[in-house]
Amino acid sequence: MDTTPVTHIIGLPTEIILRILHSCDFRTIMRFSMTCKKFQCIVHRSTRLQLRIELDVNGLEIAKQPLKAGVTYATILEELKGYRDAWFNFKLGPPFRQVITDSIASQSYGQYHDEAYFEAFRAPEAGEDMTRHYPSNCIRVSGFCSSTDSSLSLEFKRNFRNFFVDPKQDLVILIEYEGFSFTWVNIHLHHLSSVKPHSLARFPTLTVRFEELGKQPTFYYGNSWIMEHILVVRFIPTNRKKRRVCDNIVIWDWQSGLFLGQIISKPDSPKPTFIDKHHLLFFSYTSKSSSSDEPDSIPLYQPALFVYRIPTTTSAVAQESVTVDGYMALYPPPLQPTLILELPKLNPKFQFFQLMLWDTLIHPGDLAYRKSTQIIHSYTKLVALSLSMIKTFPDENSQLPRANYSLFVSTDSIPGHLSKIRSEETVTILWSDWGTTTTRWFIDDYERSSAKTHRSTHLEFLQSLNSDGQAPVSIREFNPQIIKRHISDDLDSSERKKVYQGQNLGQVLEQTNRIRIVGSDTKTVVHTGFEEPVESTLPYMVVNRARPTRPSRWYTHSDYLIQWSRGSFLSLYQLEF
Repeated sequence: MDTTPVTHIIGLPTEIILRILHSCDFRTIMRFSMTCKKFQCIVHRSTRLQLRIELDVNGLEIAKQPLKAGVTYATILEELKGYRDAWFNFKLGPPFRQVITDSIASQSYGQYHDEAYFEAFRAPEAGEDMTRHYPSNCIRVSGFCSSTDSSLSLEFKRNFRNFFVDPKQDLVILIEYEGFSFTWVNIHLHHLSSVKPHSLARFPTLTVRFEELGKQPTFYYGNSWIMEHILVVRFIPTNRKKRRVCDNIVIWDWQSGLFLGQIISKPDSPKPTFIDKHHLLFFSYTSKSSSSDEPDSIPLYQPALFVYRIPTTTSAVAQESVTVDGYMALYPPPLQPTLILELPKLNPKFQFFQLMLWDTLIHPGDLAYRKSTQIIHSYTKLVALSLSMIKTFPDENSQLPRANYSLFVSTDSIPGHLSKIRSEETVTILWSDWGTTTTRWFIDDYERSSAKTHRSTHLEFLQSLNSDGQAPVSIREFNPQIIKRHISDDLDSSERKKVYQGQNLGQVLEQTNRIRIVGSDTKTVVHTGFEEPVESTLPYMVVNRARPTRPSRWYTHSDYLIQWSRGSFLSLYQLEF
């Protein structure tokens, strides 16, 4: 074995080694530290390197801004550990309230950004019929820590149906269209601070038209996402019964005005999510004929994860000229997925009737917390999916057996798969080559409103109260690196059986604050609906915490738990760390 490269590294000054390691991910750093005693000491003694590891493990990064005077890496590291532990312990301070809406003027639910609540409303104009529903023309901004009298109203000189805000870029996007459904939409780009057209936007209005899809299909607005200079807008066909009419995902560089591409997702596909700043993930399906010898045979639909790489401005096609008041692109062929991760093959006697990609409470670029410095989320660590299937034909009891599953997917392996792709062709990876070790399956019995994913954690408010009359919160952590830092007793035979069958231990734990760890050596096996038994071994840790009450609606943003209260209030609980 040639040891020359190792000899060269050993001879390098410590400062050079540290500089190299700061450009590596935490796995590379940890592997490097195990090569010899000297390197182990270098890694262990460097506070800055320990901070680099801790940030990467948690999918976080320091916002690009100068550190405050007197702030050290040791301080940031201690705060980071406190933030991590506070979420797992559900350690929250006392509640305080914030007025968030005028129930008469409010148009819709609002949005949380940068520790503030944004809500659209309409300021009535002279002569308007107050019994009619008009588009919004204002946005109310309520800071979490501000007094109720300091809420700010932003008045725009135009009507809009929806909006999206990015305070980091002083950007608000107004979505304008006529009625519930439409064949065109205008996207207006404004400064959040001054409400004037955004100075970084080459074209303050972007226009999208759908005539090229044929027979004038109508759409309604789905969602918007902003990832730095990338703007993604989803439009959903109003007639979803026609399976040829698909969701249309439009991608722009909002600063240059360049149209970067469109994604035509399959009908009834859930909305996508960013897994990092450059890739969108969809939960959808592939289709092929059930028999190659029969051209009219029924197609087989197989669930899969689709990863799309966002095109760069240099790869964008030639654009159309500017119109009088806006800008519209010439649509090129739809983008193709970069990577397809197949799920297990369905039994031909079953078909799925619902796919769901759960909302994640954080996205890349979102604020995690603000103390001695700002910490933001760098990528999505975990995605949660639901898959519902039903048997195509009744059994002997005239029943239609069905199966409902939830599965949690660690995204840690996706960057590695993407880094190996060297061509423009779509790469497909079989379930057997990726799925068993990076997923954990459960028999699905969740109430969607009470369960959400946050970082690598799944949070669920359970239905029944504990013996103390409090509302249990089931916390499941799916990050193997964090799980290794905790200990628990071995699972007993009853618990192992429940894990094997896909039951959620958090729903059967009787003791609050008792940690249970399910390692990769304890597998889950599900059968119904698949050609072969499906094994999954992603480790997870579960513990139940307690809250005084069970909220009907809740959310997390930054280091706050947000509960909707009766009336026009938010109840805000901030993490204590």
